[in-house]
Amino acid sequence: MPAGGRSLAEQWTSRGAERQPAKAPPQVSSRAALYVLLGLGGVIVLACGGFGLAIYMLVSNTPEVHPEYREGLVNVFDVADWAEAEEPPNPAFENFTIGPDILGLREWSYEYDEPEGTPITYFVSSARTDAASASRARSEFRKTKTATLMGVRIGGGDIEVTDRSELLQWGDEAYLGQMEKEAGVVGQIVLVRRDQVVLLALFGGVWFEDEAAVQEWLVPVLERAVAYELPLQD
Repeated sequence: MPAGGRSLAEQWTSRGAERQPAKAPPQVSSRAALYVLLGLGGVIVLACGGFGLAIYMLVSNTPEVHPEYREGLVNVFDVADWAEAEEPPNPAFENFTIGPDILGLREWSYEYDEPEGTPITYFVSSARTDAASASRARSEFRKTKTATLMGVRIGGGDIEVTDRSELLQWGDEAYLGQMEKEAGVVGQIVLVRRDQVVLLALFGGVWFEDEAAVQEWLVPVLERAVAYELPLQD
């Protein structure tokens, strides 16, 4: 587990406490912690330009998306790796769409949400915007940040977001938010821009509390995602 990355899943809590020299966080069950995030999935889609993607899906067929394309975003397998999970996530619970280039923007939307009746171990909702220019991407970054924080305030009940952006020294613009309830941390918000690509991710199960953990575990995922290019399609 990353130094400073703390697991919410019960099976990881004791293991994380053993490895952490710092005081262990309040114990919060994975089910209770992740349930508070389930209503926020749609926020990510809308915040990162999902209106255009939604309109496209209404008037056209969704482009074919292959599982390996998840490498272009922060995904559930990244979160499972951070948590050193013994069992891999189930790809059947992924929901992944990629829209066409509309007026210089291409939108990606990804969510992993285990259905009711299964043990909730992970929740991941992420998005990506490919812009035609860096200036357009800067505008998208600002709009996405505003919409995401507003969505958490509206849909997250008593969730409070603490700005921990000082821990994420990467990219041209970056925001790192820690979502908290009275019982403790319930999740993380990551929003970054590099050149013409904007990445947004909201996830529960692990979070980062020091810059060393961010650099060791999160930054390589962001590097990989931004560098990923869709294969040419027929």
